[in-house]
Amino acid sequence: MIRERHRQDAVLAASNLDWTVIRPGILTDGPPAHTLTPVLSPHRSLLARTSRHDLAHLLLAVLNAPATHRHSVYP
Repeated sequence: MIRERHRQDAVLAASNLDWTVIRPGILTDGPPAHTLTPVLSPHRSLLARTSRHDLAHLLLAVLNAPATHRHSVYP
């Protein structure tokens, strides 16, 4: 699984696209925390929980954020 992810990342990095990869941990149906700050480096466990509501808001926030283009974003 990690090997495939590295291959996928290599394909994106080699492209001329303005891509952003969102890497949430575990998604929940819980209430929104409204405190997500997208960062460009892994800062917590993949077991961290993110509500689907917060993830949706994060996706919209980074959609037109050039600072996130060509990066992985961690909620």
